Amino acid sequence: MAIVVGGLSSLPAIAFNGTTQQLYGALDSYVPSHQVAIDALQQFEHVQLNPKKMHPQTHLYGLEELQALYRYYQRCAQPPNLLKENPLAKTESFITAVCMQQELSLSWFVSGILIHPGGGSFAYRYATDHPEQFNTLKPYMHIRELDNDYYTKDLDDDQLLALIRSAQWILGKQFLWVKFPNEYRLYHRQQWQPLADSFNLELHSINQEKKCSFIEGNICWVEKPISEVWIYTALGIFSIFSIGYIFLLAITRHKYFKEQQFIVQMLAHELRTPITRLAGTVEIFRAQFDELPESLHQGFSRLCKDALHLRHLAEASKQYLQLDYGANLQRQYCESWHELIEGTLSEYDIELELDDDKSVFINIYWFTLCLKNLVLNALNYGKGKVLVKSYCTEKHLIIRVQDQGNLDPGKLSQLIKPFNSQHGVGLGLHLVSQVMKKTGGRLFLQGPPTTFVLEVPINASNSTHS
Repeated sequence: MAIVVGGLSSLPAIAFNGTTQQLYGALDSYVPSHQVAIDALQQFEHVQLNPKKMHPQTHLYGLEELQALYRYYQRCAQPPNLLKENPLAKTESFITAVCMQQELSLSWFVSGILIHPGGGSFAYRYATDHPEQFNTLKPYMHIRELDNDYYTKDLDDDQLLALIRSAQWILGKQFLWVKFPNEYRLYHRQQWQPLADSFNLELHSINQEKKCSFIEGNICWVEKPISEVWIYTALGIFSIFSIGYIFLLAITRHKYFKEQQFIVQMLAHELRTPITRLAGTVEIFRAQFDELPESLHQGFSRLCKDALHLRHLAEASKQYLQLDYGANLQRQYCESWHELIEGTLSEYDIELELDDDKSVFINIYWFTLCLKNLVLNALNYGKGKVLVKSYCTEKHLIIRVQDQGNLDPGKLSQLIKPFNSQHGVGLGLHLVSQVMKKTGGRLFLQGPPTTFVLEVPINASNSTHS
């Protein structure tokens, strides 16, 4: 839908055919022959743009009154003395000023109608006899009377109407008018024709008898056929480049993965020493906790928690790197999986539903890390309330992390690709899936609503008591 601003329609968005988009981009790098500012066009009222207003407007008025005004103009005698509210009263006032050689004030042109019954503006007719007033009266003239400023001689009436409609493309007599965000740019045929040929395009007026490939603006666009030899040649070149690109992409992805793996390995190694030192410093302060000001107690508790998390993260990163070398993840005895899950998720605003409790054998650290990962994923990227349901079967602990989203279950294979996260080093769901794979468990996606499911083995094999 077009939005009318002043007399010119302003389109809310520019829509292009793919081929004309290329021509538009190419023309953007050329210096146009002329430019017409859209802001300037929007200052005009509709009647100042309408090409019909340059022709006699006799159909709008009574014949007898027009004849009386014409006689008055010819003789400068016997004015018809029209009533003030008569639409032709301003015309009578204009004729009187001409006959009496009176000057008209600017306010006279501002008020009432702008268009003379004979076509064109009062302002232009007056400026013809008073050229010193021409620039002052420009805002009240028809756009066709201002060709030096707006180049409208290049446009016939249909093309001028296309300008009123804010058409993206207008094919004039000499210039191709192209609408850019702030102006119309006018390109001479010598500029745009070679570009159109390079894109196999022909441009014609839509009123010509021509079969159009598509229509944009007031232009019939014809896409010229490309010879079959060129088509097959282009396809052959494209195939060669495609195969080369796929091969290069595969090498690049492999190299990228190795580089990411090296970075994680290096960080895990380099962080070990400062983490150990930090833990030692924390222990010194812990021994003198009672001597710390009470205002620092809460901050010190957070410091202890963060230091512990860093130590776990370094160890987790080490184990993550070992996943590729077939290392088994040790399981520990857990007396209550209820307490484990409740403690792990106590800090999150979620709903929790747990079935009957019992003891299980799981890798506690990796289990809680995977569980937190899924819950944070649901909170950060899911929709609505997050619900965690859990229950035990004979051989597995089942965890269901559900939000109100509609994620396609078929996308799981993409989500678990390594280094696919937008945050951190990208362990994410890839780590969860690898842990499940190494422990004989499973990660799968159901829905909608979006539900990530962990199926964790809980038997005593490959376990230790701790």
